[in-house]
Amino acid sequence: MNLFTTNIDLVFEVAFERLGVGFNDGFSGKIRPTFDLGSPGSLQYRSGVRYEHLSEIPTFDLYKLHGSIGWELLDDPTTTSDIVFDASVQRRRNFHRARRTPSRTDHHQTTERCRRRKAARASSEHGAIGQLAAFTHAYDRLVIVNPEKQKFATTVLIETYYELIRRFANELEKENRAPFVMGFSFRDEHLRKLIVRAARTNPTLQIIVFCYNLADRAAYETLIPELDVPNGNILYVTPPPPADDANDDDVVHFDLDTVVTQYFAPLIPESTRGPDGQIELIFKTDDSGTA
Repeated sequence: MNLFTTNIDLVFEVAFERLGVGFNDGFSGKIRPTFDLGSPGSLQYRSGVRYEHLSEIPTFDLYKLHGSIGWELLDDPTTTSDIVFDASVQRRRNFHRARRTPSRTDHHQTTERCRRRKAARASSEHGAIGQLAAFTHAYDRLVIVNPEKQKFATTVLIETYYELIRRFANELEKENRAPFVMGFSFRDEHLRKLIVRAARTNPTLQIIVFCYNLADRAAYETLIPELDVPNGNILYVTPPPPADDANDDDVVHFDLDTVVTQYFAPLIPESTRGPDGQIELIFKTDDSGTA
């Protein structure tokens, strides 16, 4: 199963590992995992110890279309294109330089105190410039798409992003695909155009969009007019409208837990443990009828 996301956090990776779900995020290696776009789509099998039978392990292929905070450009002068995975990368917060305004009531400062304050201020500003330079250097090594107007240009010009989006477009153009969309605003113009184009050219595509509330559906329909999708293969699933006397706590929103409980969980039948085999026992008795 393919999972495409524009989120740059590590929620999916952490959740998969905690649940023990197999996934392929495009990285290979243990000491220094390196990004390899040839890795997604690989199948995993488990072999039995005694009879050596093979069983396929269900896995997710995770595509992060806008990169991730765990992706970092390899700081190696001999290579310029390697992307490594580092879950310990900590993001530095924006540097805000604090300014202290001297009190107007302090009229008895000596010349020496003024000199020391000026020296301390100059040292602080010098340190701030160093911190800002370090932050900029660390941020530039992150492989993420910034939330800005030039997002489309960034994703097209950089080879990694281009290949990820190409994989996404290829999946939409395959026959009988049914992508489930949740938590996506459709405001990323480059991705919205791909989805609309696929819906127009692939009549076997059925896109199912779970709307958080009724207002979200109205926003989606504004961004994707009905005339742009003549096949009518974009389905919006919305929560029921609130009753007239409903409180805020009674209003249903389609968050992840609600969607899983109401739509996906009923599709999975409850597992019932059946017998592994049947053994027939024959008891031989004598003529007297005693066993």
